[in-house]
Amino acid sequence: MRDGCRWLPVLVVAAALLGVVGATAAEELANGQVLDKASWEKAKGLLPDEILRHYKDGEYINKVVDWPQDHYTFPTDLKAASVANEGKYATSPEGTVIDKSTGQQPPFVFGHPFPTIDPADPAAGAKILWNFFYRTWYFGNMRSQSQINWVGPTGLERRADVDVRFAYYDGVPPDERPAENPENFLYRQLSFVTGPADLNGTASLTWRYREGKKRDSTWAYVPALRRVRATSPARRTSSASPRRRTSRGRRR
Repeated sequence: MRDGCRWLPVLVVAAALLGVVGATAAEELANGQVLDKASWEKAKGLLPDEILRHYKDGEYINKVVDWPQDHYTFPTDLKAASVANEGKYATSPEGTVIDKSTGQQPPFVFGHPFPTIDPADPAAGAKILWNFFYRTWYFGNMRSQSQINWVGPTGLERRADVDVRFAYYDGVPPDERPAENPENFLYRQLSFVTGPADLNGTASLTWRYREGKKRDSTWAYVPALRRVRATSPARRTSSASPRRRTSRGRRR
């Protein structure tokens, strides 16, 4: 593989390594340093082993970048709501956002629920992710025309063009908040594959809930089967994908 192909886009996690981990690790992974085959050991304990292995084998190369919070310019209402959330929320044992005053999940959250995060907090990672999600949901319902790329060790193996619609029930500006949410949805998502031709018409529907212990409800429609089937949220295509036949007609 050419060197240019081995360089991945700068990872958000690279900035997190500097901003969230302890002082010792931050000193070893300095701003501007390249994490690669020669330096991968410095990231031990900071990245999952399965990710770190790619650096060890020379498949991933990333420059470590410091990205302070003040580099962002947030919309006025999002920034004000985030400031007002200071000290208001915590995380439950399941990792969901809860109101400190009640110990219960709030019906709605707007702005970053955790505007200040202590690097020594065991829940710091979960809080960083919640801030990321609520910043994303702030922009409201959306329709996205995107690609799904199957990438192997040597490059792109296959691509699908997908039309996706998202309906968010949390994190949106208050005037866009649904009047009722009896199912306690976090969001609903409808995906429709437009290409390539052999996948055209494949669709999936996902309902994600705000409860930490309630798993997604997912369904898929595959034209070859001509019916809708419930799928496992852990393996969203496994129960709906048609099994290919060998030349002898046996399923595999």
